[in-house]
Amino acid sequence: MSTFVIALFLISAWIFLTIFLSARYQGEYKANSLRLHFYVPFILIGSTRISRFIDKLSKLMTRRIKTFLVIVALITMFLIVYVLGESSFIYLKNLLISGRKPPAFSPRLAIALPGLNPIIPISYGIVALIVAVVAHEVSHGMVARSEELDIEDAGVLFFVIPLGAYVNVKEEQLKEAPPNKRIKVFSSGPAINIILALVLLAGLSGMGHLIDAREGVLLLGGIEGTDAYGKVLEGDVLVAIENQSVVHPGDIGTILESLGKRPGDIVNLTIIRENDIKTISVILSDRYNFTGNKSDMGKPFIGIFLVPIDGKALAQFLAEPYKDLLFYISLPFMRLAPISRPISLMFQVPMPGVFWLVYNTLYWLFWMNIVLGTANVLPAFPFDGYGILVGILDIVGNRAIILRRFSRHILIVISVLTYILVLLPYVGPFVFR
Repeated sequence: MSTFVIALFLISAWIFLTIFLSARYQGEYKANSLRLHFYVPFILIGSTRISRFIDKLSKLMTRRIKTFLVIVALITMFLIVYVLGESSFIYLKNLLISGRKPPAFSPRLAIALPGLNPIIPISYGIVALIVAVVAHEVSHGMVARSEELDIEDAGVLFFVIPLGAYVNVKEEQLKEAPPNKRIKVFSSGPAINIILALVLLAGLSGMGHLIDAREGVLLLGGIEGTDAYGKVLEGDVLVAIENQSVVHPGDIGTILESLGKRPGDIVNLTIIRENDIKTISVILSDRYNFTGNKSDMGKPFIGIFLVPIDGKALAQFLAEPYKDLLFYISLPFMRLAPISRPISLMFQVPMPGVFWLVYNTLYWLFWMNIVLGTANVLPAFPFDGYGILVGILDIVGNRAIILRRFSRHILIVISVLTYILVLLPYVGPFVFR
């Protein structure tokens, strides 16, 4: 039985279970301090005792800290809207003016859930998601209690597997609270995710300075049907061809051309295999026999699989990821996160097994926190950013009656525009055919 069939069966059974329990207990079950909430297809399992623990933690939320969290949330909101606006402008410019057809992105890439999003590894993803959501919800609860808002209970959110935590602030109190209190509560969750992400980024940068790229080009083996097959092995590092140094993957073709090599000639490859330097003699093949392209006829072909990445450039970037944060966040889309074989073979690090486990764990904690933080400050319902925006409009509306009259329309327009900016890369290729 395939993994997909098993997953489909489990999800279907879970949904039916939540429907049954929701109808049986009318959405909620209470027993002493235990609380079960049924929101199909989710089950929330919590306790009033956890809320008491959060009540104690809330004393850490001083006025200055809460103000700082609001500032972080507002700055993040403006930055993410700016980035979305700029990327959408470039997207439409390329599409409508330059005539470039953009790639179609799968909607699954917009969902930051392990198992649904193909770029998120299950193991790292689940751990990172739980930590990020727990930090997010607990921060909400701590600020709510510090602002004298009641918490009914707190616990764990389940959808077949635990997906994170929740803190149940009394909704009626939150709605009736002054705008400044609501802004503090809504800002706290995404702000703490952003702060955690920046702290983790600093740690990742520190670990990045321990990554040293190997000299040469990483090889993955020989291509079957060539003389290199069986001679070149996975993990070999090509450092020279006929004593001419190989630094980048592009150097290979340049060196062969400069040497005037032809199919049938012998070429000597200098490689590093398990820290030993070896010289391998390989008979060159005709590239045309493997590509079928007439323009390749008569061109020399070593016949090796290689990693087409500049190891030194990547190592330098991992030591300074803050210089291009958007690129660093996009590493999973390029299959460069988590860093594992064969990419990890390009680098020398202390205790590789432990190092990469820690690095990848920290990376996905960073990734999930920054994604959760930036997504939740979007000024659109039902995100925290919407609550922040409502609070801001309420404060301004108390001084400008005209704005108060149109605040609902302003909220709708901003929400719609935000969703357009977010969904454009996913629906654009189908709309602008």
